[in-house]
Amino acid sequence: MRWRFFDPADATPEVQPDVRFRRVALVLLCAMLGTLALLGVQMHSTSDRYASEVRSIARTRDVQVAIVEVVAAARSADSDLRGFVLSGDAVDLDSHIIGLDSLGRKLVQLDALVADNPEQRDNARALADQVVAMRLDDDALRRTLATSGPDAARAGFVQSRSRENARALQDVATRMLAEEMRLLDARRTHAADSAFNARLLGMTALGLCIFELLLGFWLLLREQRRRIQGRVLLERSNAELAAALANSRQLTDSMRNLSTFGEMLQACRNLDEAIIGIRRNLVHLLPQCAGTLNLIEVSQNIVEAVTSWGSHSIETTPLFAPDDCCSIRGGHVFPPNDAVGSFTCKHVILPDPLHPDAAYLCAPLAANGEVFGILHLTRTQAIDSETRELAVAAAEQISLTLANLKLQDTLRTQSLRDPLTGLFNRRHLEASLEHEVQQAHQHNLAFAVLMMDLDDFKRFNDEHGHDAGDALLCEFGRVLQRSLRTQDIVCRYGGEEFIAILTDADLDIARQRADAIRNETQRLELRHRQQLCARITVSIGVAVYPLDATSSAELLHSADKALYASKRSGKDRVTHATLARVLTHPAHRIDS
Repeated sequence: MRWRFFDPADATPEVQPDVRFRRVALVLLCAMLGTLALLGVQMHSTSDRYASEVRSIARTRDVQVAIVEVVAAARSADSDLRGFVLSGDAVDLDSHIIGLDSLGRKLVQLDALVADNPEQRDNARALADQVVAMRLDDDALRRTLATSGPDAARAGFVQSRSRENARALQDVATRMLAEEMRLLDARRTHAADSAFNARLLGMTALGLCIFELLLGFWLLLREQRRRIQGRVLLERSNAELAAALANSRQLTDSMRNLSTFGEMLQACRNLDEAIIGIRRNLVHLLPQCAGTLNLIEVSQNIVEAVTSWGSHSIETTPLFAPDDCCSIRGGHVFPPNDAVGSFTCKHVILPDPLHPDAAYLCAPLAANGEVFGILHLTRTQAIDSETRELAVAAAEQISLTLANLKLQDTLRTQSLRDPLTGLFNRRHLEASLEHEVQQAHQHNLAFAVLMMDLDDFKRFNDEHGHDAGDALLCEFGRVLQRSLRTQDIVCRYGGEEFIAILTDADLDIARQRADAIRNETQRLELRHRQQLCARITVSIGVAVYPLDATSSAELLHSADKALYASKRSGKDRVTHATLARVLTHPAHRIDS
């Protein structure tokens, strides 16, 4: 059976009885029931003991009555015997005999009453022995009376021991009465003690029950008071919970918007896309703030505002040095913890007098140990902790995006550029050439491919060393960039071989560009380690789409074939693939 003082389902969770109260109440109930049970057991035991004492007293009285009756019967028998001796009347002798029979029956009753007391039982047997002795004297007296007459019987009575037996019987009876009186006093004392103990136990149990009832009542009152206080606290907690829930929902929406903001930034492929996305999303992510995104220039000495939004209560200069911002110098948000510092960033313009409580925040944009700029936010009132945390999280997302874009740009450059000359590599050439073939085919255009090889480059390396050879390759790359148009694609094909794709160019334009490269190379003076190196020349092969080939592989093959023809015919010249003739050579000098 499960005990409950009230149904917890009727109470709110905050005012339900706790485990401790239920345990205390259960212990209190068990204590009360235990007290009542112990009281009942003790009262039953005391009642039995008291009843036993009462029965013992009654039996003692019966024993006393029986002893008195024995003594009275003995005296009556002795009196009848004396009457017979004095009068000689046979009637007295008969009365004496009848009295002895009655005395014997009373002794039997007395022996049964003292059967539980060994001492008194021995006394009762002593009485019986005296009665037996008296019977023997009586028998002798009756025989004398029958044979010799009354005179002889009287003379025999005088000589008999009947008187001594009677006195002995009186003594034993007196001892038994004295013993029974002692037992009666002891049993009365025990009975009085039992009655006192019963009253004391009853009063004690009653006091305990009253105390336990009062304690239970006090606990119930305390629990009721706690429930009332709990209801008040519950209402207060509900109000606080509602406010916290509203803040939590707002924070959840902000976190969701922040997550969407981060996903959008990760999808950006260049800085311009990222700047536009940052401006559009921060307007909704931080609606109570105006902001400016400031990025550090490649030179690392200027911070420039690239975009801004909202109505600024605290302006910032569009250009400033990195050291002018405390967040860049310290590497953390400034001002810290919404504290009003003793100084402000140098790039911050004093707040508008219409907004004396305006505040600003600068969050550094840093990732992988590199600082990219700052996120500058302003507000017409103090910036709370939620807005600060959201701004810091947005700055972290922006920092990661800027770092990823820079890494992507670096990887793209490394995958498409030759690390020595800075020109495009062979991989980019193949993709660009295929693209040009498709564009030219769709729009019916012509373009040219120049394949170039530095003459006697191995001998140059042997004479001046590989460092000089690398310097020559770099310088020749700069010659190509100066000699060709910005829309043309220049690549290092491998070793000392280079390829240029001249977009929207026919054979004449290709010949002019190729001869300009050849002439510029002839005039090239390279100094390495304070020494003037030998002059170098270049051989060039020209292939034109669609004149010489209609696919990228055929164009490269034709240009390579023309380059081989230039080498074979004496080097330092330009040769066309299909015409198989030299277009320009040292005798023809055309400055572009």
